[in-house]
Amino acid sequence: MSTWEEYLDAVQSTPPKKPVRDKVVKLFKDLNMDSPSAALGLKVSDLDGSSKMPKDDPAASALARTAVIALEQASLAQSQAAAGTADSSASMSAGRLAAAALTARPQLNYKEKLRDVGLEHLPFTHVLEQAVWERLHTEN
Repeated sequence: MSTWEEYLDAVQSTPPKKPVRDKVVKLFKDLNMDSPSAALGLKVSDLDGSSKMPKDDPAASALARTAVIALEQASLAQSQAAAGTADSSASMSAGRLAAAALTARPQLNYKEKLRDVGLEHLPFTHVLEQAVWERLHTEN
C-alpha cells in the first residue's frame, strides 16, 4: 500500500507542490488516517465538516477533496466488485483509478528514455507526460 505522499502525487495529473502536499498529509494524519487505505470510506462531507481542514489554503483544500473523491470511487469500486455488480465502465475506470492511485509507481527517467530513442536534444517543453509514456510503453 502506498503512503500519503505517493498517493497524493498520483491522484492528480501533475504532482502537487511539496508544501501543499505536506499540509494535506498532516490533515489526514491528524484525522488518524495513516495511509490512504485507512481513509477508505471517508466522505468529502466528513472532510468539509472537520475543524482541521485547511480553510486558509485553497490548493490544500482542493487536493484533500480530490484525494477523498478518488478514495470514494475506490471504495465504491471495491464494494461493487465484492457484490459482483461491477460491470459498468464507470466502476471499472474508478477501479483503475484506485489501483493506480493506491500503488506506488516508479517515476519515468525522461532523459534516459529520450536518449534511448535518439531524441536527447528534444526541448523539455516537448517531453510527453508520464501517462502518455506509460501508455506508449505498454502498447509497444
